[in-house]
Amino acid sequence: MNGWSNLAGPPNRYSTAISAHGRARREHDGLIKIRLAHSLGRSYLIPDVLIGVCEARYLIPSFFSPPTIAFNVEPDLHLADFSIDVGAPRATKLERLLVRVSSHDRVRTYEDGARVEAKRGF
Repeated sequence: MNGWSNLAGPPNRYSTAISAHGRARREHDGLIKIRLAHSLGRSYLIPDVLIGVCEARYLIPSFFSPPTIAFNVEPDLHLADFSIDVGAPRATKLERLLVRVSSHDRVRTYEDGARVEAKRGF
């Protein structure tokens, strides 16, 4: 016994660093559901699920980085960039994806503050 039989997999998982010009770097189109959470003096973007439209697959992040947010890149255009780690439930090596969302790509906003964004290039 490995001592972790109550878990879906080992408690340690890792993903590779992202390089700007890596051989495996590709862009994909899809949708991402993001939750907007608030606390005193702070707001958080929390990626909920990434949906790959081309391949009809969905990915649930196991880790994500804090977003880098840029306001008014162009008039009324706001961007957020972050990375998410995704993989199979028992995988020990995850894939790190870079995600960019734009204020112009919003598909729908839900009552609880969750948003669905059209995602190009994840």
